[in-house]
Formats: sequence, C-alpha cells, structure tokens
Amino acid sequence: MNFDMPEIKAPSDALVAATAIMRAVAGGDLTPSEAAELSKTIDSFVRVAETADLAERIKRLEQMANNS
Repeated sequence: MNFDMPEIKAPSDALVAATAIMRAVAGGDLTPSEAAELSKTIDSFVRVAETADLAERIKRLEQMANNS
C-alpha cells in the first residue's frame, strides 16, 4: 500500500482523510479493501474523540452543578 494518510487531529479532519482515500481508490493507489480498512481506522478515531469530548462535557456540567 502506497498511501500517505492525511493527519487526523480532530473529528473534523475525517472528511479530508475520507476524501483522500476515495481519490486513492479512484487513482488505483488503494484497493477497495485497503480503503475499507483505512476507513475503519478513521471511524474508530472519530468515535473515540467524540466519546472523550462527551466525557469532558459531562465532567464540566457536573462541576457546574456541584458549584451551584
């Protein structure tokens, strides 16, 4: 596999990465199965990041409720 995955630092970067994967498949640089595996990695990152964000939001809400 000869593909440079764009760096993903936030869930919003997933669109750029997914677009790059699609272009790589269209250009013959990735097979559809390789693209599927990379897409799973992106999906996992997004879910983990969203879960961490929700946990932080809940923590802040609990702190605000306790300080009231």
